[in-house]
Amino acid sequence: TLVIFAIIVLNPTQGVAYAFLGLCLLMASLLFTEAGLVITTAAMLVGVSLALPAGGVPPPDHDPLIVPIFLVMLAALLLLFRRHLLSIEQDHQAALATSEGQFRALFEQAAVGVAQIDSLSGRFLRVNQRYCDITGYSAEEMCARSFQSIIHPDDLADDLGRMRRLIAGEIREFSLENRYCRKAGDTVWVMLTVSPMWRPGEAPSTHIAVVQDITDRKRADETLRHSEAQYRTIVE
Repeated sequence: TLVIFAIIVLNPTQGVAYAFLGLCLLMASLLFTEAGLVITTAAMLVGVSLALPAGGVPPPDHDPLIVPIFLVMLAALLLLFRRHLLSIEQDHQAALATSEGQFRALFEQAAVGVAQIDSLSGRFLRVNQRYCDITGYSAEEMCARSFQSIIHPDDLADDLGRMRRLIAGEIREFSLENRYCRKAGDTVWVMLTVSPMWRPGEAPSTHIAVVQDITDRKRADETLRHSEAQYRTIVE
């Protein structure tokens, strides 16, 4: 109200006064809540009734009701517009929450291990329960570690080399058989698939690792190879 009074005194014209009043209401509708907009409008009505006569600015057609009616109508219009924007935002937030809920359910209930990993440091950012079951660590313990700490030392060099190529954009994804060192100290074989998470025009900063426990299959293959070796020995 004080700013309105100062502008009217410095430039006592109807156009400047009414344009500034409309601008103030527009800003109020964007910055304030509905209650704040009502209070601002009421303050402006009081300010107008005092500032216009003090500044020597007569109302249109010398009718003192024109300005209050104009401000009330403008405030009501802006209030309805704000409610419409809030309704759109609420619908958007609800749709986003539903989508995120579906993603969380899919992430947690997946039959394979899924993890989001920082591409540069290798630190686990997020893991699902199946990934934890494979490694033997809890989700909190996994998020305090990096993928380098659970890969068997004999497989680490190959894994790091593929990660460097993935970050450089030379390959889109890679899959390989890896050995993980579990928390209990034993080793588990996994089929690991790694792909980057990226947006067009941006370098990937995180990647998704999907692992499937293939220990039983590897043991069966080893048993088969051992049996074939014994058979060849007997035949020879």
